[in-house]
Amino acid sequence: MDLTRRQWLGGLAAGAALAGCRRPSPAPTRLGTIVGGGAFGTSDRPDVTRYALSLVDLDRGGVVEVEVTFTVHGFAPDPTRPRRAVCFEKQGPGGCEVDLQAAAVTRPVAPTSGRAFYGHGVFAPDGRLLYAVETERATERGVIVVRDGASLAVVGEFPSYGANPHDCVWTDGGRTLVITNGGSAGASADGDPSVVLVDAATQALRERLPIPAPGWNAGHVAISDAGDVVAVSAPRTGRSPRDLGGVSIGARGRGLTAVTAPAAVTGALVGESLSVALDPVRGVVGVTTPSAGRLTFWDLATHALRADLALPIARGLTRTLDGSAFVVAHSGGQVDRIDPVTLAIDPRATVRGTKLSGSHLYAWDPRA
Repeated sequence: MDLTRRQWLGGLAAGAALAGCRRPSPAPTRLGTIVGGGAFGTSDRPDVTRYALSLVDLDRGGVVEVEVTFTVHGFAPDPTRPRRAVCFEKQGPGGCEVDLQAAAVTRPVAPTSGRAFYGHGVFAPDGRLLYAVETERATERGVIVVRDGASLAVVGEFPSYGANPHDCVWTDGGRTLVITNGGSAGASADGDPSVVLVDAATQALRERLPIPAPGWNAGHVAISDAGDVVAVSAPRTGRSPRDLGGVSIGARGRGLTAVTAPAAVTGALVGESLSVALDPVRGVVGVTTPSAGRLTFWDLATHALRADLALPIARGLTRTLDGSAFVVAHSGGQVDRIDPVTLAIDPRATVRGTKLSGSHLYAWDPRA
């Protein structure tokens, strides 16, 4: 379906009004609202780049854009106040708090002095703290800056245990922070790309999983409750952006293995392998590679290729709230759903005309 900006907020208000009346309640949220960043121009000012956080409601239909001042890369929803989230720029000063229900920026957030936001952040499960990935511009040293969850004031920091960190996600029920360190151009113990696991309480390094391919960085990571780990990579700093990136699959305690077969596919993954979404129930993980125009799916246990879809500029990838589909953005704002069993696109569910051109998608529950 082709969607333009609709009265999505009005629909939410109507739903709230109905809750106090003896009328049927709105349809329940099953798939969720897909959230992601993008940059765009307008017909009247094609020379000016504008930025938006887009919200695409898969259950009730409708698209809303929240205008921001940078390309949103990371998106950290507050687990205790679901209408609130903090967004981050990749390798820059941009950060902001957003009220998703009101579709409005509520305040800016800046990195600490001499540093840049480097992509991602995450709230603690109880919402009391916010952890944000930053990098010292002069040294490339990685830092996790800890902020008060309500005021967003800085209350502490600890090392990322590497250079140029990027992604961070929770495991162990929020007791262990999983961080990717992209690595530096030079060879050193702390400069090599890796996935690290850090104890949230003690801030001590628990485990380091080096990226197995020497030409790759560590970009994004997905981890299952069972300890399966998938890291996706771009060419390492100092290499050509037309070099190969790729996918590494492994587990805690066992390390990572680069996926190298089939060569016809892995040898075509030019540039950055970008977004990663893991389905632990079906044992499959999806990865986008925009420059190659591919969305690939891999078996967690055997590392075998499960599907290879040709999608121009495939970028953001996530799963619906109920796990019934993968969701991908590609081709300049088209959104498609993919069956997790057949790994085929559902042509009945296509959404066109969004501004979702950023790196990632996130599933959000507007009724939470």
